[in-house]
Amino acid sequence: SFQDERATQEAFLVPRIEQVWFRFLRLLALMSSIFGVLDSRFVWRHRLPKVQELLLEHMRKRCFPLDQLSKNELFLQATTKNETVKQIKFAFNLT
Repeated sequence: SFQDERATQEAFLVPRIEQVWFRFLRLLALMSSIFGVLDSRFVWRHRLPKVQELLLEHMRKRCFPLDQLSKNELFLQATTKNETVKQIKFAFNLT
């Protein structure tokens, strides 16, 4: 939806982003609870990234590529009223 010509319009983009982001947050909580035991036992020993870090990185690459976010006016604004956009900017260090 970042490639659509209406991607700069908040009314078009925010509902789509919210749907993807809320699904991701539910997936993140579920995967963290499932693999949290492995994180605590093996991550430090084998120097692996935690499940949460892997999922966040995958989400950044697949759904929120930084090259497209950096061109979008909605994410370039210094302040925003939308909580979801704030969460995404914070999660991907776009602030």
